[in-house]
Amino acid sequence: QIMKRKNILFLRSGFHKEFALKSMIEAGFDLIVVDEPNSSLLPFAKRMYTIDNKWDENEMFSIAKQAYIENDCLGIISFLDSSTIAYGMLSDYFNLNYFSEETARILSNKIRVRELLTKEGLNSVNFCTAKSVSEIYDAMETWKTPVVIKPSDRSASKGVVIVRDSKDIEAAYKESLLYSKNKEILVEEYIEGIEYCAEYFIVDSTPYIMAVSEKEVLNEKYCVELKDVTPARLPLEDYDKINKYLSKVIRAIGFNNGIVHIELKKENDMISIIEINSRCAGGNLLESVYHLSGYNPYTNLANLLCKVRDEVSIPKLIDYNADSLFTIFDTFSYKGRSGVIKKIENTQVFNEIKRYPEEKFFLYVNKGNFVGETENNEDSIGSIYLMDKEYDSLITRCKQLEDSIGVYVGDE
Repeated sequence: QIMKRKNILFLRSGFHKEFALKSMIEAGFDLIVVDEPNSSLLPFAKRMYTIDNKWDENEMFSIAKQAYIENDCLGIISFLDSSTIAYGMLSDYFNLNYFSEETARILSNKIRVRELLTKEGLNSVNFCTAKSVSEIYDAMETWKTPVVIKPSDRSASKGVVIVRDSKDIEAAYKESLLYSKNKEILVEEYIEGIEYCAEYFIVDSTPYIMAVSEKEVLNEKYCVELKDVTPARLPLEDYDKINKYLSKVIRAIGFNNGIVHIELKKENDMISIIEINSRCAGGNLLESVYHLSGYNPYTNLANLLCKVRDEVSIPKLIDYNADSLFTIFDTFSYKGRSGVIKKIENTQVFNEIKRYPEEKFFLYVNKGNFVGETENNEDSIGSIYLMDKEYDSLITRCKQLEDSIGVYVGDE
């Protein structure tokens, strides 16, 4: 029997989404793509519509609306924060019941997210807005903690600076302003504790937790994500506490149907939201849900968004206490002096340590590229995705590969 193909509108993509795209295509979806001309989605697109400015929600909405109608699309999907507002506008216009434009505008501004959480009694982080350096000095003096200065409207840790000494406030404030489009700066107390992220599948406003991962983040000057290990090594009661709290957050914000990625910190019984994203997690995190449980978030998401409800199944939590496999997604950075790459060595080590066919190693740089200081998540030079039955073995193999890769500049 020939499978009837279904058109789904795709608003932009991101790194490491080949598994997602292939999964949806194999499940009978054709991708009608709206993106910039150099889009990584181009090889997967049935039809392509281009935009000039990824941050212009009105342009994206107009072109996406045209594409949706011309191709009789059944639903819309997106993996990037830059399309959040247009996505909410389209959900309202076509009555898709994903989340509203108002919710999208809240999610696109970290200050408004904090204000909403505070109004709902769900915020546990001291914060303020800052229009001057003196306001940050005052906050740091009042809270008696280091602070995190961040643009209210950017993602991937761009412009996010940790300040532990008041003498560094002015430089950090100026740096954060450079990354901000709306020039609104959010200041938060720096929260101690282990960082985690949680992936949720939402059906008719009911959130279902798929996985919790433990994160390793470079918490020096810049908040750069380094490693995500799934599942997090937590007792069941901690999973339950996280789930109960985050489910309240998801309902308060107004998510109806889709996937949500939430970053948080946990210290003792205190859970603090770091960031909420109305999209699939970056990297291979959702791919790992499939490898660990057999549940494919991407095909279920596509069916949900296209209202093919008889093909939608509900996920079960991947539980560290019951499951016997770990995955790691590691983004590694260049640590030497700035310069133009002259030589890259030892990439063959991946083949020596590889144990599972699903494991992957990507190097984003080549000879002739310039490399320098790592300031945000997009400055990584490569990524590693591994699986293992033993946590210690997983970490050891990942470190072995990362330490082996030689990237040399100039006359090194």
